[in-house]
Amino acid sequence: MNEFFEKLESLPLQNKNIGVLFSGGLDSSVVSALLLTKGYEITLITINNGAMKNVEISKSSTFFLEKIGKGKIKEHVFLPSDYLFREIGVRKAVEDIMDFKKDYSCVGCKLAMLAVTIAYCKKYNISVLVDGFIKAQDFYPEQTQAYIEATHQLCKDYDISLHSPIYCIESKDQVKQLAQQLNIPAKSFDATCLFEERPIRAKEEDIKNYIQKKLPEIRKHISFLLRLDESNKECIKPSEAINSLLLGAKTEGVGVDQ
Repeated sequence: MNEFFEKLESLPLQNKNIGVLFSGGLDSSVVSALLLTKGYEITLITINNGAMKNVEISKSSTFFLEKIGKGKIKEHVFLPSDYLFREIGVRKAVEDIMDFKKDYSCVGCKLAMLAVTIAYCKKYNISVLVDGFIKAQDFYPEQTQAYIEATHQLCKDYDISLHSPIYCIESKDQVKQLAQQLNIPAKSFDATCLFEERPIRAKEEDIKNYIQKKLPEIRKHISFLLRLDESNKECIKPSEAINSLLLGAKTEGVGVDQ
């Protein structure tokens, strides 16, 4: 476990607002527990792509994490990414399959999640993001080195540093062992998704090309959210109306079409 603490210490985390891309699954719970054990304050960010069931189950993991970092979890927020996911991942799925000969809709989903997270981080001055990606799951295109490099750069373009401190893990058993050492359950508390369990062995170049195809819409959506927030900050409280739907996410399960 010390090697992971050393990894965290090598990252620019001191005196930073830290957000964790948090599904409630085992990997994101472990990376959260590592941060809390080292005394960092964190904001847990859970995303609902509109095709998920029981998103609120991630609170079960938060319950155990709070025992580790008493008072160190600043907030656990829920953000909707359903609109953007439909636009870039679902509605154009047939076109994308024709272009890339594989279904990369789950990559589109993760990109949509990251887009709303970036907007949220800019709004609340979170300058560091951490995820729980591990090499043991690089059979998912969204956990490959190609995806990680592209999304780390995307965050950097918005002055946010994104880190994957446990990516060196090459087996799920190692994650479970870490969970036991950190005194959290070695199980996942994440939502079920209509699109889950879709491993695809893909070429790194195809993943990069898919991401490049989606980036213009991703950036456009981030800009829209930031402009929306700027235009409404004087007249709408963060917990109300549009900010709740697109940025605030103080209420669970809220989608932009509701």
